[in-house]
Amino acid sequence: MMALVRLLTLACLSLMAGCCASFAQVSCNAAASAVVFDPATTAQALAGGAGGLSVTCGGGSGSEDVNLCLTLGAGSGGSAGPNVRYLIPATATPGYTLTVGETTPLPVESKTVLGALTLSGGMATGEFPITGHIDWTDYASSAGSFTSSFGPQDALLSYGTTQECLDGTSPISGFYVTGTYNAACEISVGAMDFGSIPSTITQNISAQSYVFVTCPIDTSYDVVLGNGMHYQGDTNTRAMQNGSQLLKYGLYKNSEDITEWDVVAGTGTAITQSIPVHGRIFAGQGGLATGTFSDVVVVTLTYSYQ
Repeated sequence: MMALVRLLTLACLSLMAGCCASFAQVSCNAAASAVVFDPATTAQALAGGAGGLSVTCGGGSGSEDVNLCLTLGAGSGGSAGPNVRYLIPATATPGYTLTVGETTPLPVESKTVLGALTLSGGMATGEFPITGHIDWTDYASSAGSFTSSFGPQDALLSYGTTQECLDGTSPISGFYVTGTYNAACEISVGAMDFGSIPSTITQNISAQSYVFVTCPIDTSYDVVLGNGMHYQGDTNTRAMQNGSQLLKYGLYKNSEDITEWDVVAGTGTAITQSIPVHGRIFAGQGGLATGTFSDVVVVTLTYSYQ
């Protein structure tokens, strides 16, 4: 009876040793490509972007499936709410969202299932696209390029044979999101009306108008006034026309008529800026026919931003 017991014990120990010797642990790692938003402007403020992860897994004992999960933090731009992140350096860029495939959002600090890879010969590779969306419509701050970077502490790949991806983790380096906002400046001009004038002008007649400029914050701009349609060739002498008659006038930066208008420079504030234009019809002109004298001056706005 004692001999039989010893025989059964040895057989059980032999079975356990054979089970453990065949186990091999799976490990995975990922390389990231940036999510790059299409350049946006005030005319086309909606922008999409695409990037993703290249994942490689190895090990295992056969052809089992390896589930993959991604945990993505706020990034260097910070976040607001469970799904919204921001770009920097601006402090109020519109929030952007990230999505795996077509439907799965990437919430801040929460694990999201990417999908699965099937091992073959102990190896498997796969690509997992990440898309982004940003809307610059209500954004009126600095134009330029913006980004948010995700260090290893912010981007983590986890993996495993269960949906919870509990077998291991691997930090992802080099992942970032970037976008360019080429916000345009806007300009409008008010008409300059000298009103009713006598047929003989014995003293200067003044009038005022405005150029209205709206540019993003820190955008440098220049406003240039053209010479009009009947320029007389001498300094600051434009002319309005009525039939065959010309009425000379000048445009100035100030009401004292001491600074002729050439170029006015400014810097955007994201709020409409009013730039005065002072006009003067020169005294000493006479014999004017009844009718309306008019001219068209082209106003040109040039701007640049970093």
